[in-house]
Amino acid sequence: MKRRWLGLLIFLVWLLPEGWNPVIGYVWKGHRDDLQRYWMYANQVLGGPVDPARFREWNGDLTGLPADLPGLQSTQGGGKWLYRDFALEYPPGNLLPLLGPRLLVSSLDGYRQVFGWQMLGCLALGCWLWRGRPSVAWLSAAALMALGPLALSRLAATVSLALVAALAAAHRGRPALSGFCLGWAAATKLTPLLMLPLFLGYFPRSGKRMRCLLGCGAALLLTFGPWLGAPHLAMVFRYHALRPIEVESLLATPLLVYKLAGGPVDIVQAFGSRCPRLLSGGDALWQQLSPAWPWLALALGLGLAWRRWRRGDFDSEALIQAVAATQLGLLVTLKVLSPQYLVTLIPLLFLPGDRWTSRATLALMVLTQGVFPWHWNALVQGKPLAMLLLFARNALLLGLWLRALQLLAGAAPQHHDTLPPEVAAIERTG
Repeated sequence: MKRRWLGLLIFLVWLLPEGWNPVIGYVWKGHRDDLQRYWMYANQVLGGPVDPARFREWNGDLTGLPADLPGLQSTQGGGKWLYRDFALEYPPGNLLPLLGPRLLVSSLDGYRQVFGWQMLGCLALGCWLWRGRPSVAWLSAAALMALGPLALSRLAATVSLALVAALAAAHRGRPALSGFCLGWAAATKLTPLLMLPLFLGYFPRSGKRMRCLLGCGAALLLTFGPWLGAPHLAMVFRYHALRPIEVESLLATPLLVYKLAGGPVDIVQAFGSRCPRLLSGGDALWQQLSPAWPWLALALGLGLAWRRWRRGDFDSEALIQAVAATQLGLLVTLKVLSPQYLVTLIPLLFLPGDRWTSRATLALMVLTQGVFPWHWNALVQGKPLAMLLLFARNALLLGLWLRALQLLAGAAPQHHDTLPPEVAAIERTG
C-alpha cells in the first residue's frame, strides 16, 4: 500500500509543475485563458492589473447582446464588488476557490500553481470520501492523467467534490449534510439542484427528507444570500441561457455532419466558445429547441429512479447510479459541453464499480484531450479528421449515458463493501 501511495505522489509531482516537462507545458498553452480571466476577476476585487480588452477578445462576437455580460465593464483593479460593480458568469459558490489563490499570490504564474493545487485537493478529497473502495482513487488518478492539466485549470473540480460529498453523506445516513453538499454543488454549477428529488427520495422518512431539504436551502442561502438584490446577479442565469450551441456539444453534431458533407456551416466565436452556425441562419429552430433536451433527459432519469424507489430498491448504490445518469444526461443534452465539464465525472462514474463504465470513462478522457487541445485548431477549421475524433468522443459519452440508464433500470451491482439492504435501510432511517 505504501508503494502505491508513493507512486501516486510521484504522479502528482509530474502532473502539476508545467515547466518540468515540455509536453505538459505544451498542453497548458491551450488552457491558460480561463485562468487569466479568473486572475483578473480577483484583481478587480483585490487589486492588480485588469484588461477589459482581453475579456472582449475571449468573448468574441457579442453584437446585439446585453452590455452587462461578464468582463465587458472598463473597471480598474481593486475595490470592486462581485455582482454589484461588475458581472460574473459563475455562481457565488465559486468565489472562494476563485479569490483564494489571489489572496496568497499576486502574480499570474503563482495564481496558476496555487489554483491547480486547490483543484487537485478537491479531487483528492472526493476520492478519500470513498476510501472504502480503493479502486476509485486509482481510476480517478488515471482519468486525471488522461484528461490532462485541463482538470486543474478550471473550477469544475469543486462541483465534483460537492456531488460525491453529497453522495457520501447520504450513504452514511446524514441527510442534513447531504443536502448541504448538494446545495453547495448547485451554488457552484446550478444544474445539480435538479438532482434534489433523488436525494429526497433516498431518505424514506419525512423527517430526514426535511433535514435534507433544509440543508440544501441553508447552503444556497449562505452562498446566494449576501448577493440578493445585486444588479448583476441575474447575469449568472442570463449568460448561460443566451449562449448558443457550442461546437463540442452533442447538439452540434448534426450541424457538423452537415458541414462535413459540404453544407454551408461556419464555426464562429461567441461567449468564449466556438459555435457552428448555418450561413443562411436556418439553424434558429434547432437553437430554440435546445433548452428542451436537458429536461427530457432529466425526466427519463427521474422516471427510472422512481421505478426503483417504488419497488423498494433505491439504496445508496441506486442513488449513485441515478446521480451518475443525471449528470451524464445533462452533459449529453446541454448546448454547451466544455471539456472541463467532464471533470464532474471524476470520481462519480467509478463509484458503481462497473468495469465497462470505468474503461469507457478513461477512453472518454483520452479522446477529450485529443480534441482539446491537440486537434482544437483543426476542429474549428473544419478538418474532417478532427471532426471524426469529436464524433467518436461524443458517441462514447452517449454510450456511457445509456449504460448508466441501464444500470439504473436494473438491479444495483453488488460490492464487497456494500451493506445488505436491510442493514442499509436501518442506517438510513436511524
